[in-house]
Amino acid sequence: MYGLQTEVSPSSGRLQPVIRANGAVVARFPHPNDGPVELAGVTSRTGINFHVKTDGNDDLDGLSWDTAVASFTKAIERATAGRGDQVHARPGDYDEAEIDVNKADLAIIGHGANGAVGITPSSGINGMKITANDVVLQNIRIEGVNDSDYGLSIGDSSNEVLGVRVYGCLLRNGTHATAPAVLIHGAGDLYIVGCDIAWAGRGVEFKGGSESYPSQIFILGNQFHDLVRFHLSQRVIPDNIENGKVVGLSHKGNTHLGLEDGTEPADAFLSLGQVGTSGMIARNDFATATNAIGTFGLTTTVMWVANGTEA
Repeated sequence: MYGLQTEVSPSSGRLQPVIRANGAVVARFPHPNDGPVELAGVTSRTGINFHVKTDGNDDLDGLSWDTAVASFTKAIERATAGRGDQVHARPGDYDEAEIDVNKADLAIIGHGANGAVGITPSSGINGMKITANDVVLQNIRIEGVNDSDYGLSIGDSSNEVLGVRVYGCLLRNGTHATAPAVLIHGAGDLYIVGCDIAWAGRGVEFKGGSESYPSQIFILGNQFHDLVRFHLSQRVIPDNIENGKVVGLSHKGNTHLGLEDGTEPADAFLSLGQVGTSGMIARNDFATATNAIGTFGLTTTVMWVANGTEA
């Protein structure tokens, strides 16, 4: 027999309706600020939702919009690795020191229009680095500013992360003339899908060498534009083992435009000529009239398949 009752929400203390059958809860209907509807028999996440808004308070618990924290850093600090937690952010610009996403299995989700949630640090500060496995970023605008080395770094010198997913984000690095919007540092099993990568010296830069290098990198369906020097490139450090080697690159279905004045990047759209690099460049469109080697510098183990240029 079914009955409608109320109980206290553990996240806010508000009353919420519940439906019970023979004493067991079959559905919960929390306030919209407290979480989603829960139905018995429907698989749900095991993690906890944390909330961020520009007028939040880092002394609160972040468990609801009413008790939201003010910074991504504090929300990540409160999350537990491996539990499947999510950080939800309301629209606005968040000015923080570099955000380190160091909790595995954490999803960070921006609400509102595409790019309405912006990580916009002060001058000279990188936007975000991911140093844990299986992190998801969705609908976030990430910017480095002025002299920062990158907007978003996936992995770093101490953390070669796996399983990161970046969906529908706007990835920037101010108007930096040489540094990348995205630095991929020894990461593996990485997907960057449906993002807008622009306003930087380089779009995506690979960092690695003979001992540690990015592998199985999937860059799919993104928009590249307004990048001063390169769209894809490799970080080469003279007299060092690092040459930007990347293995198993799948770069498919992307659109590559020039600068606002109609010119092409100063160096090349793609520069993937370092020894040991492998992968496939397929079904992309490039705003250029030629397939010349100066425009696309590829080693012989990077396959060029059915790409569109004016040629």
